[in-house]
Amino acid sequence: MKYPSSDEIKDTLSGITDDDFSKALPKDASMVNRTKYLLCKKFVSYLNSNPHISQAELARRLGVDRSRVNCIVKYKIEVFTIDALSELWSTVEPEFELKVS
Repeated sequence: MKYPSSDEIKDTLSGITDDDFSKALPKDASMVNRTKYLLCKKFVSYLNSNPHISQAELARRLGVDRSRVNCIVKYKIEVFTIDALSELWSTVEPEFELKVS
């Protein structure tokens, strides 16, 4: 078996993008996007404080596909509405109430 050369490895690594990592919220984000971001942050905090619950398990509890939970924890807010995120979060925290001021 032939192993790749160091140049081949460098070329491969240089082609990796940041698409799989969490997205930062721009400073000029709209109120809607800030709200969606904060809702995603609640899920991330929940998973971090409950290490025995995997994304797959959370997806099962929420009744959604694992890819949806993955989008939430990577802050891909463009694929969600506030309603969808708040409804999902209320499954985790039934007392949750989104207040708009």
